[in-house]
Amino acid sequence: MKKIYLFFISTLSIVTLLISCEKDHGVYDPDKVKHTSDLAVPKGFNWQMTASANYIISAPVETVASIFTDESCNEDQLIAQVPVSATPNEIMLEYPASTQTLYLQFPLQNGKKEVMPVVVKATRATQAIKLPEDAEYEMKDDDIYKYELTHYISRGTIMFEDYWPVKGDYDFNDFVIHYDITGRISGGGRPEVYNHEGLDINIQFKAIGGSYNYQLGFQLDALPAKYIDSYDISQDQEIVKVKFLNPNEEGPAVFVFEGTSALKGQNGAQFYNTEKGHEVDKNQLITATIKLKINSFNNLEKTQALVASVATTNQNFFLTADKEIHLRGYSPTAYYQNYETDANDLMSSTPYCDKDGFVWGIKVPVNIKHAIEKTDFIEAYPKFGKWVSSNGTQNKDWYKYPVSGKVID
Repeated sequence: MKKIYLFFISTLSIVTLLISCEKDHGVYDPDKVKHTSDLAVPKGFNWQMTASANYIISAPVETVASIFTDESCNEDQLIAQVPVSATPNEIMLEYPASTQTLYLQFPLQNGKKEVMPVVVKATRATQAIKLPEDAEYEMKDDDIYKYELTHYISRGTIMFEDYWPVKGDYDFNDFVIHYDITGRISGGGRPEVYNHEGLDINIQFKAIGGSYNYQLGFQLDALPAKYIDSYDISQDQEIVKVKFLNPNEEGPAVFVFEGTSALKGQNGAQFYNTEKGHEVDKNQLITATIKLKINSFNNLEKTQALVASVATTNQNFFLTADKEIHLRGYSPTAYYQNYETDANDLMSSTPYCDKDGFVWGIKVPVNIKHAIEKTDFIEAYPKFGKWVSSNGTQNKDWYKYPVSGKVID
């Protein structure tokens, strides 16, 4: 009888434990999380989606190698155009962290173009690449400086929440832009080539779903404003106006895009391109362009600043009004002095990252669709949660899998 009684008690305990575990909402499963704000963010997670590596490229003849992140070699996959010759050219390339292979395209003697795959290696060591013997020197009259300038291209989507320092609804559509930045750097050639050095910054305003009237700001963290020799600004329809805040000053160059609040409320909508039935045609999205001339001839510090400025880590996008909202790890500009007070002890030691690891903006290294108004970001991108909870080791390409009906292109 005693054995039967003990067996009954043990069995009952196991059943109770199983039922308890089944009901225990503390058991965390990232695949079942329905709200971004419920994610368990790993300590120290940096929210970055870009990787980088150093390469040395050479060729038997002078030519140009175009480097893409996809075998199709489409223009929107281009990350660099590099002049190469028998003298090795060392470059640093940035690409989406999900990239496994880079593709070098170059002309051949038979008039065709060759594509050479280069496997991305999980190492910090510099990788050497040599183009084949039948590579050809291809000169075009319309862009002779292409063969004496290295072109670096960074592009992506910036998505903000505007409730900082308090968590918002995490649809990440309070302010959304697509950016495309091309840097042109001379390799030490003819003096006149340096006149073509600089940065072209193109901004497309994709969505504004926030209630607050924030403006977009952009700081080149590594480029003192005094190094900009001249600049040219253009914008669509004169709605958005670009202001260079500190020309000729010692501090980093800062630009603000004014007038974006006027984009909201069009076509019967409350916001701008976030509400179903009030989408804006892609061809009608407002754009603004800044062209910076930065001649670094015989100026080492200026050259170093220009080279550093093509790195996406030194391209500091933010929202500005009575506060500034930056991406994780980026410091406020000199124009915002109340960060510590406004943060109200809610942030960690890392700027714009709270004590739970949450952020108010993300930089995605491709042009992606944004969530429809009041749609949690995990609803729009179900693989996003696993990417966060795995410390960025899984679902690195989560942005390739939006849910139809939950996003706007």
